[in-house]
Amino acid sequence: MENKEIKIPTISVIGGIGQGKTSLIEALWKDSSVMKSDNGVVYYSVRESIPGRGNMDFQIKELPSIVYSLQKEWFKNKSILKEIASSEVILFLVPASSFGYKQEISFFRELIKSDYHTNQHVVICLSKSDYLLLDDNCKNVELNSVAKLLQISNTLYNAFSKDLTQESFSCDSIIPVSVPLDWNYEMLKEKLWEGVIEKTNETTFDKKAPTIVIAGKRGCGKSTTLNEIWGLNLPTNKAVACTKYPMVLNVPLMIEDTKVFVNLVDLPGIAESLDADMQYIEFYEKYIDKASILICLSQADTRAYKQDEMFYKSLMDNKILTQNTQIILGVNQVDLLFKSKENPDGIDLNATSVDDPLIQGKIDDYYGNVYSKIFANMPNVSRNDVCVYSALLKWNLQSLEEMIKEKLLLNKNN
Repeated sequence: MENKEIKIPTISVIGGIGQGKTSLIEALWKDSSVMKSDNGVVYYSVRESIPGRGNMDFQIKELPSIVYSLQKEWFKNKSILKEIASSEVILFLVPASSFGYKQEISFFRELIKSDYHTNQHVVICLSKSDYLLLDDNCKNVELNSVAKLLQISNTLYNAFSKDLTQESFSCDSIIPVSVPLDWNYEMLKEKLWEGVIEKTNETTFDKKAPTIVIAGKRGCGKSTTLNEIWGLNLPTNKAVACTKYPMVLNVPLMIEDTKVFVNLVDLPGIAESLDADMQYIEFYEKYIDKASILICLSQADTRAYKQDEMFYKSLMDNKILTQNTQIILGVNQVDLLFKSKENPDGIDLNATSVDDPLIQGKIDDYYGNVYSKIFANMPNVSRNDVCVYSALLKWNLQSLEEMIKEKLLLNKNN
């Protein structure tokens, strides 16, 4: 199995004449390089720091403006339609001050029903929202204008969702923006990032390959663990949630002298907040359902397992986590067990073995008092599936890697 080359994801920006495509792109991505083509498409090369993903390269394609009264002619331009077909995301600009939206809805329906809509992630931008937000003197924001924007969003969602069946399209996919007011850029960017990352993950994910998923609370060291085992460079920061979107990678693993590529999925942290859990639940369900191995990661210096218990029991109750899934119970940051006021730097773990009574006591606490109950109906989960290590100090990581290989072989033989 060969590693897959990932193409640079693209966002196609479409809209009518005078709806602010160029000004919006230049406001969102000031430092992008620009290149024009013979078919009227303007390409912007963008490198952007995305929370939880680090720097990502992608391309913005500004397509020629739509003349709605001549939209049939627009759809005859095959080179333009091919640009849309090769994109991961479609950003459709609709002016907030439009009357009735009949032309925009008619165009959108024809696009969605065409062969050039290849299930791209769709985001609707209510451009020029300042026309509704500001009073007649263009100085103050009118409170009732926010209600107007919400009403427009609901109207457009009801109209567009009749033809668009993708699960990711919701009322939240319709984002009001104002360039003159520098307003609501981040919300639009987050929705575009979501689409770019979702489609990149789908392209990367190999349905024929084994899948390793790592889950756990914020700060337990998921990304650090993967960085150390596979030599990656995923963003890490214990103080904040660095992984806001799933990261899907196709990485090599040597198993019995054979290089095997596996899907590696780094999930956002569980139990960050109620809002975050509601946002992330579809990520958990999507990837844990596909997992050959699920690494349930915790940190050694905690006894707070209630949220973990609720999370994994919910997965089992909903048949997302089944007895066919191989489980590894990871305990990271074991070095913290040895820190105290008298010994603030802890001890040299390289002079310590897994048989140390303090480490064995932590395993008993972790498995015996908590996870043996959570996974009571999972006969393939035992104390032997617990792996304690320190990713930061690179201690006992080899044991985790070997456990992953053993479970992949077990899956293959079964």
